[in-house]
Amino acid sequence: MCKIEHVYDLTAQEKDTLLSIWNAEYPTRLCMPGITDFNDYLATLVNPDYILLKDKASAVIGWATLFSVGGIRCFFIMLKEAWHGRGYGTIIKCPKGQGRYPFWLGC
Repeated sequence: MCKIEHVYDLTAQEKDTLLSIWNAEYPTRLCMPGITDFNDYLATLVNPDYILLKDKASAVIGWATLFSVGGIRCFFIMLKEAWHGRGYGTIIKCPKGQGRYPFWLGC
């Protein structure tokens, strides 16, 4: 069973895991060479909220990020490849006052 954890700040360990997922899932031209580049990217996100998907051992297996662009709330989702296509589907409830965003988590 997967569990969902909402966080506002990421730990160094979580960032390392998320960078690994990012680089595994994105094509070569979008990969980030290191944690400094990843931190720089995260710093560009306006009002980010991070939603971590963890396995039963509490290891991060995927993540979603909510952020603002021009006053519009946007999101993206990434999962480790081993968790793709397993049929989990859920609705992640956003922080109070931000409404609900439907996410499909194919873990």
